[in-house]
Amino acid sequence: MKLKVAWIAPYNCKTLSHRFTQSLDGSSHSASWIRNGAMALAQSNEVELHILTQDKRLLKDYDFLEDGIHFHFFKNAYRHIPRPILFYQLDRNKFYERLKQINPDIVHGHGTENLFSYIAVTSGFPNVISIQAIVTKLFKQHQ
Repeated sequence: MKLKVAWIAPYNCKTLSHRFTQSLDGSSHSASWIRNGAMALAQSNEVELHILTQDKRLLKDYDFLEDGIHFHFFKNAYRHIPRPILFYQLDRNKFYERLKQINPDIVHGHGTENLFSYIAVTSGFPNVISIQAIVTKLFKQHQ
């Protein structure tokens, strides 16, 4: 039986642009470590990997399987509202609903500079987070 893992993480949509029915104008962070790690993990016969992310450029949600990875891309509701001001409350329910459908064994939130780790720790599933910086310094920088 495979371990069902949900990664909530940034993911570069442009690497999968052939799966979207729209153009992806503008830039985003490549988050190459996420893609590289996902590709390596997908080669394991012991893991079913789901990646959940969002991108403000998306006009609709997308779900698909590619290279052994289940991708769940979400559009941002109310794109003009800065997410941190409302503590990511606008976006969380979509993630929670999808996680309930997936029913993962573990949820891994990548990074604290966005909603990804917040969703992981409040999901109700066993979870772990990865932090790449000192959160208090990030908070002071963005005040």
